[in-house]
Formats: sequence, structure tokens, C-alpha cells
Amino acid sequence: MGQNFWTHKKVEKALFQTDALVTRKQLAYIWNCNESLIKDQELIELYKCLRTFDITTQPRLRHFISQCSHESNGGRWMKEIASGNDYEGRKDLGNTQTGDGPKYKGAGFIQVTGRYNYQQFANYIKDPKVMNGVDYVSQTYPFTVSGYW
Repeated sequence: MGQNFWTHKKVEKALFQTDALVTRKQLAYIWNCNESLIKDQELIELYKCLRTFDITTQPRLRHFISQCSHESNGGRWMKEIASGNDYEGRKDLGNTQTGDGPKYKGAGFIQVTGRYNYQQFANYIKDPKVMNGVDYVSQTYPFTVSGYW
């Protein structure tokens, strides 16, 4: 999947048609922000995430969007605010190397945490750059990692 995960033209076209599961206007209303703050790339990734993980019924959409919205303060936080130092050495998260805590702190709207979980997501999405850590995942896959998690 990698970089082509959300750039497929069919996904882009479907997103901006009336069959989009969540519109920019709806998401802006939920997040209490101006529509202009929501980037096309974010909507494309959201749409792909919803289809990939079969988040297509009203109850599933409501739960997923509300959980993402709550944990990210209305889409404002795509990565954990804390430093991640509390995760350092946490073998239950797979954090076995020095620096793993901050590198693999919570990423995405529903924050996946830990080297092990990042590796599982990297394997699923077939994008080894996921292992670059929190900044890459939070900027590239904020919805998808949440749907996966």
C-alpha cells in the first residue's frame, strides 16, 4: 500500500462525490473548526480508512469519528502530547531499545503506541517508513492507524 495507499484516483473521485461517508462540512462541524482547516489529503485518508476497515454503517461511523474526535481534541492532536519517556523500556509495548518510548509514543487520532504495535501496522500497511516513528505515522496515517488499531 505505502504512499499509494490514499492517492488512488478512484478514492479521490469517490471522496468528493455525494457518496462520501463523512463530508468536510460534517467533520468541520464535529471538530468545531473551519472547513478550510481540513486538508484534502486528510479526507482522502479518512475515506480510505473507513472503506478499508468497513466503518460504513451509522453506528460504526458514529463510534469511530467520536472516538477519534475525543482522543484528538477535535482533530487537533495527531500525536501524543506527552514526551513518551514513560514508555521507555516498556517490554509489553516492544520498546526494547533506547529511545523507543519517545519514538513510538502515541500516533494517530486513536494513538497506537509502542515499537511492537508500530511494527504490526507497518507490516499490515506494507510501509517500512512507519518504523521512522511518531512523526511519520501521525502525518501520513492518522486515521488509518486508528482504524487499524
